[in-house]
Amino acid sequence: MRSLISRYPTVPKLKGKLGGQIANMSKPNGMIKTLVAASAIAFANKGISYFWVGPEVWLVCTRAEDIKVLIDEGFEKDRVSRGFSFDFFVELFGPGLITDPRPEWKERRAAAYRPMMLSKARLADYMPINRLVIQTYLNRAAEKQTVKLHLLLEEFVLANLMATFYGLENMDDCTEIVNRSLPFLQKYIAEVFRFRNIAKFRTPAFLRKIIYRGEETDFSKIRRSMQDELLRDLGDKRSLIYNHPDNFITHLRAYMTEKNGVTATDEDLTGEVITTFFAGWDSTATTLHWVIRAIEAFQPVKEKLFETLGTQEVLQNEYLDAIIYEAMRLYPPFPMITRGVDKSFTYDGLHLKKKSVVIFPLLALHRDRKIWGSDADQFRPERFFELTPDQKKSYKPFGAGQQSCIAMHFAMQIMKLFIGDLYTKYSVSLSNTRSAVNCDFMALDTVTTLDLGGTAKPLDYTEAQLHLSAIQCDSIQPILQQDDQ
Repeated sequence: MRSLISRYPTVPKLKGKLGGQIANMSKPNGMIKTLVAASAIAFANKGISYFWVGPEVWLVCTRAEDIKVLIDEGFEKDRVSRGFSFDFFVELFGPGLITDPRPEWKERRAAAYRPMMLSKARLADYMPINRLVIQTYLNRAAEKQTVKLHLLLEEFVLANLMATFYGLENMDDCTEIVNRSLPFLQKYIAEVFRFRNIAKFRTPAFLRKIIYRGEETDFSKIRRSMQDELLRDLGDKRSLIYNHPDNFITHLRAYMTEKNGVTATDEDLTGEVITTFFAGWDSTATTLHWVIRAIEAFQPVKEKLFETLGTQEVLQNEYLDAIIYEAMRLYPPFPMITRGVDKSFTYDGLHLKKKSVVIFPLLALHRDRKIWGSDADQFRPERFFELTPDQKKSYKPFGAGQQSCIAMHFAMQIMKLFIGDLYTKYSVSLSNTRSAVNCDFMALDTVTTLDLGGTAKPLDYTEAQLHLSAIQCDSIQPILQQDDQ
């Protein structure tokens, strides 16, 4: 620890008393401010800096070439794992597909990947229900004519998860659960994803009661409260979900029953439900938000997208892929990749001790001008047709290595289907937005706030309004003509 502190610079604002550091982390945009400041210092100091989270030092690494060595190879050699943050989430969610220790996690990942929508081979089976959810929510929005953009996307993505994972083919049933679950998920995940709570969990128990006097520190109580809320939300739909022949829960129950020799209970599955939503709900809605904002902000991008939508099937549309990738580059769903060191080892002259924490700030890696060029802060989808090796190394919106997002193909499918229907079946415009799509990296700490999933977003994020109306046409040309008027 001492050699690390003497060798690398820290974030100036975080120097001082422990209480001051924790207080900084408790602010709504404390995470973004800290990452931006630490990344800027790392850029100027051989790609490494550090900051404090409670009693621990987190090493910040902005060198793209280190990702493979520290994450991929380190994982293979049992040197690193998902580490601290997943210990934290186990306290909150219980064991699950995301939070299990390494051996169990690998088993569950394999069990879930083979039979479910998480593999490319099964995606086509879920297209009908995906399209039904899209049609339902876009039609409702068109009837209202004006809706809050991000609220629509949150509801749509949650409904798609409900429908696909649980087999809820009746949209009224699906909507009922979404309406009851959404406020709870918004509040709960916002509270979970704060550095202050992570620091609280990492603080020794005997200090926790002193430092966080008067605050809830028993994470098992929080988890039980969450479980009770979820079970109430499922209500009388439980038998429908559990008896479905081919949904996520059915396959997972079968796996857990086979492994443990006993029938999985409601409580056993709660962790799976919540971690699934945590990983895929807000991150997908966030990305869709930025994709739509970018399409509407840049007319050349919009025109080229319309041109390709008129000639290509949406799921094979490579330009739409590039738009989504570029949105995730500038505004990654999660701002950093985090790993814990399981075995002490030395890398590039730096001794990493057991239980150290290493983070790769994607906000920095995705905007580094040395990697992405002088236009790193500009929205330019075409760059993904000409990626350099260094750019491929540094681009990790879905995570890295064997622990990358298990449902990335599913997320891409529902995003592409949504964008395809939105721009071929509706006339679309936005209002109440400021020009923030191309904000400079170093301005992120002042013009953005922390979203539920940890993503940097402009302060007007929840104010953006989507205006849409259904059109009747056999091609998308009338939309282009309408936009030109």
